[in-house]
Amino acid sequence: MTERTKGFLTVLGAYTLAIFLGAYSISLVTHVGDMWQIFIADVVATVVIYGFSVAYKNSSFYDPYWSVIPVFILFFWIWKNNYIITPIIILLSIAVLFWSMRLTSNWMKTWEGLHHEDWRYIDMRNSMGKQFQLLGNFGGIHMYPTLQVFFCCMTIQQCFNSNNTPLMFLGFTVCIIGVLYEIISDKQLYDFRMKHSTEKKVIETGLWNYSRHPNYYGEILFWWGLFLMGFESAGMTYLFVAPITMTILFINLLAFILKMQWTKYKIGVIIIHLGALILLIGAAITNVFSEEGNMIIVENNESNYMQSFYFSIEGWENCTRAVKLENIHNNFDETMNQVTNWLNIPWDNNLKKSTFLVSK
Repeated sequence: MTERTKGFLTVLGAYTLAIFLGAYSISLVTHVGDMWQIFIADVVATVVIYGFSVAYKNSSFYDPYWSVIPVFILFFWIWKNNYIITPIIILLSIAVLFWSMRLTSNWMKTWEGLHHEDWRYIDMRNSMGKQFQLLGNFGGIHMYPTLQVFFCCMTIQQCFNSNNTPLMFLGFTVCIIGVLYEIISDKQLYDFRMKHSTEKKVIETGLWNYSRHPNYYGEILFWWGLFLMGFESAGMTYLFVAPITMTILFINLLAFILKMQWTKYKIGVIIIHLGALILLIGAAITNVFSEEGNMIIVENNESNYMQSFYFSIEGWENCTRAVKLENIHNNFDETMNQVTNWLNIPWDNNLKKSTFLVSK
C-alpha cells in the first residue's frame, strides 16, 4: 500500500467520523429548529476535522470539506421534507451533486498525500507565528469557510418551497454553466502543467487567456445560480448577501488582508472586509431570531395579535409550510399529496370530489 493510499484512507476515516458525530449531534438538539440542527452538526464536523489537522500538523485536511458538506446539507433537508422528491428537488440535487463531484474529484486528482500541505497555509503559519493556531488555522482556514458555505447553502432549504418558474430554471442553468466552466479551466490547466512540467511558465491560453482565475469565476457562477434557484421563495431577503460574500471571498481579498501590514493606510480595505463580515453575521442572526407573520388591523382599531408563519406542533419544531391556491388549481393531485404526507394522514380520493350539491 502506497503512502498516498494510506493518506486517502486516513482522510476518509476522518471525514466518516466527522459526519457521524455531526449527524449524532442532531439527535441531541431536537429541541431547536431545523436550521439550528444542521448548523450545529456542521460546526461539530468542522471541529472534528480541525482536530485531525492539528494532530497531523496539516491544515489541508480541511480542503475536501468545502465540496462534501453541501451534499449532506441537501440530504438533511430532503430528510426533513419526508423524502418528497419534486422536479425542483431533482434539478437542485443534480446541480449540487455535479458541483460536488467535480470539486472532490479535482482534489483527489491533485492531492499528493498527508506529507503535502497547501503553500498558502504554510505561508500563513510562518507569517502569523503563535496566532496561527487559533486565528489562522481554526478561525481562517476551518471555521470561516464553514460559516460561509453554510450561509450560502441556506438557499437549499428555500428551494423546497419554490415552484417551477423561469427563474428556477435560470438558476439551474447558471449552476451547470459555472461547473462546466470550472471543468474546462481545470482540464486546460492540467494539460498545460503536463506539457510544461519542467518549465516555469504561466498559462495564457483557453479560458486562462481571459481571466487569471476562470475556475474561481465558475465557482462564483454556481453560488449565484443556487441563490437564483431559491430566489422565488426567499425573495430579496438577507440571503442575497450570501452570493455577494462568496464573490468577495473568491476575489481573494481576504488572503490579501491576512498578508498585508495593518497600517492606517489600509484602513479602507479593512473597513470593507469587516463590513462584509458583519453583514454575514447579521444576516445569520436575522434568520435565526426573526419572526414573520400577518397582523390584521381594522380601521380605527388596534391589535396586539400576529398570526405567525412559524408554528409549532408537539414533535414538530418550527414547521413552515404554505400552500398556494394556484398550485391546488393547476396541480391538485401533487399538491394535496404533499399536504397529506406532511400532515401524516392517508390520501383519500374522496378529497377530489366536490362538496357542492348539484340539484336536478
